[in-house]
Amino acid sequence: MVQLVEGTDYFIDTNGVVTFHSNVDGPITVNSTYNRSEYVVPQLSPGETATLNLTDFDPRYREIFKDSVKITTTDATGKETELQEGKDFDVNYVTGEITFKYSSKNAFTRLSGTPVKISFDFHKSGEAGPGDGDNALALYQLRGDALMQSDVFGKSTQTINEFYAGMLGRLGVERNQAESGLDTRTFALQQLLTRQDETMGVNLDEEVASLIQYQHTYQASARYLSTINTMLDTLLNM
Repeated sequence: MVQLVEGTDYFIDTNGVVTFHSNVDGPITVNSTYNRSEYVVPQLSPGETATLNLTDFDPRYREIFKDSVKITTTDATGKETELQEGKDFDVNYVTGEITFKYSSKNAFTRLSGTPVKISFDFHKSGEAGPGDGDNALALYQLRGDALMQSDVFGKSTQTINEFYAGMLGRLGVERNQAESGLDTRTFALQQLLTRQDETMGVNLDEEVASLIQYQHTYQASARYLSTINTMLDTLLNM
């Protein structure tokens, strides 16, 4: 990032209009600093908080630069004390909301309230925050970045679109393999069922016909044996 120099790279007139010199090229981020000492934090008891929405003063005060918020208070002797973020207050840098809170060494103990001076840097070139489309733009800018499918070194090798296309291809192959396996097993099952029916199935008409055939065979065999026995008796008696 290159810091532009006022008077050389840009000029600001009395109306606050910024004019850039013709030698300045490329995207430029314009920010401004806000200072005011009008807000009074009410007296806080343990567990209590007080919330200040910077957007109540100006809708632009939403995208605050990280760690740029400075809040100070002055005691009765005129000594200025800087409050500590995380202990005396919290900041939502997206919505521009400041939450003052009580602590054992909190400055907000005056019955009449504690005036504070707030300063911070913010984007002057437009609003930011919920509904401004920043998240959609950030997602769009990820389209060409390798974020998926890590290699052996833990480095991502595929974009989201490449990973999605590969996943669809794998699902198609696995679906075809599963369908082919199902057809093979269905055919094998049908063959087994057919063999089972052939082994266990009984046709009563066929069984009765077989019994009659066996009976006739038995009767013919009996007459044959009877004839042979008669012939032997005749020979032996001659």
